[in-house]
Amino acid sequence: MRLLNVDSLEVEEFFDENIPRYAILSHTWGSEELSFQDWQTICRFNAFNARDDTGSWDFYADFHRNQIASLRRKSGYAKILKSCREARKDKLHFVWVDTCCIDKTSSAELSEAINSMYRWYNASAVCYAYLADVQESRSPSHPDSAFRRSRWFTRGWTLQELLAPAKLLFFDAKWKYISSKSDLAETIHSITGIKPIYLTTYRNYSTISIAQRMSWASRRTTTRKEDMAYCLLGIFEVNMPLLYGEGEKAFLRLQEEIIKESTDQTILAWGYGMRTDTKLNSILAPSPAYFINCGELVPAKISGPIPSFQMTNKGLHIRLRF
Repeated sequence: MRLLNVDSLEVEEFFDENIPRYAILSHTWGSEELSFQDWQTICRFNAFNARDDTGSWDFYADFHRNQIASLRRKSGYAKILKSCREARKDKLHFVWVDTCCIDKTSSAELSEAINSMYRWYNASAVCYAYLADVQESRSPSHPDSAFRRSRWFTRGWTLQELLAPAKLLFFDAKWKYISSKSDLAETIHSITGIKPIYLTTYRNYSTISIAQRMSWASRRTTTRKEDMAYCLLGIFEVNMPLLYGEGEKAFLRLQEEIIKESTDQTILAWGYGMRTDTKLNSILAPSPAYFINCGELVPAKISGPIPSFQMTNKGLHIRLRF
């Protein structure tokens, strides 16, 4: 994985056991984010300026000065610098920011990053959740607080960013510290429906029913339809290739991958308590929204071995007791 050095601001690459302790940023994307290429341009400019003893780099500096100034004016640039500042406060030398640490022009790298992202958030020393739309001092527990209305709680990708890190700290639009995930567990429960124990001491989400985990994503959205499936890979501990352009089929593929790994039949409970569209002709859910009423469902207790089931070219093959 690539990490941003908080002192040199250079992006460095690490592998497996050589990965140092790091902070990680959670945020919602805006229109002024800096890409990996943008950050590399800034780093090259900084390096040339540092080496400019004789004026030999004057042409380069003049040529790119306007471009660099434009990049530095973007809100995404300040967001990265503030993340580095918080990491230094926590005596960490590296921070991971998805905008500038992933080369999204490489489909292979993007696929690896998305399949690894839950693990990266889980392994972080601390996660900084930046809420760009929270600009008031009202207590997060207040019924009408900006914290409760934050867009961060409505996005698909931030679900794993809420669950995976052991330590998560919230910051407002001015990077003023709000509180921690553990201290706000009851408030977050009222916003997301996720039980406080799952936000504090509980770490093994694989023991929670599939329907219940799906319900956590039922009110969330993503910009691209495929991402509604891809953002859940880590929560369900499955991997699959990314195929942008397949639309809602991505969520069907996700469920098929889950079925390969689990005998939890609550994955078939979608639509519970809903008036579903009679035109739906699949045994699998079209989207997580159909699990909205499944927050309390658990697998039925069955004496003896739990029967397995699988998807075949003719549909679902399953044995059930009546």
